[in-house]
Amino acid sequence: MSVPVTDMDTLHRVQDFLYREAELLDEQRFSAWAELFADPCVYWIPVDPAVTEVWQGMSHVNDDRQLLLARTHRLDNPRVMSPEPLPRTVHAIANVRIAEVAADGTLTVKSTAVVHEYRPRGYGDDDKRAFAGRVTHRLVPHGDGFRIAFKRVDLVDSEGSYNAILVPI
Repeated sequence: MSVPVTDMDTLHRVQDFLYREAELLDEQRFSAWAELFADPCVYWIPVDPAVTEVWQGMSHVNDDRQLLLARTHRLDNPRVMSPEPLPRTVHAIANVRIAEVAADGTLTVKSTAVVHEYRPRGYGDDDKRAFAGRVTHRLVPHGDGFRIAFKRVDLVDSEGSYNAILVPI
């Protein structure tokens, strides 16, 4: 059974957690970001916002724990083939609300995110991209904080064409 949350302390802790997640991504601390995830976990960016299960359609990203760790290893390790240089990002997180609390303490959190990505290539041929969407996190209690059991990003233009999404949103 789920109940709405009115506890402002919990909301502030959740907001701080999401801001910390964004900060780790913007600082390109991908291994530390991966440590925020529970085991097992899902990180998912579906193409079709109407799908409700990861197996129902195509995805821009559909990572379980193993794929998430492989992704972050590739980004963190200079000896592994990865984009050079890595894109720099700024994540803006807003409209954070706790949508549901399960009996076991798991929180379903809704928010919005805008991510600006910049990749300098030189000679005036720089890459600039923006991503915007609605984000759903399922956060499980872990010590005094949380771990991400599930993260879904519904991009507002998810059906559009994208080159590879190189760094996490």
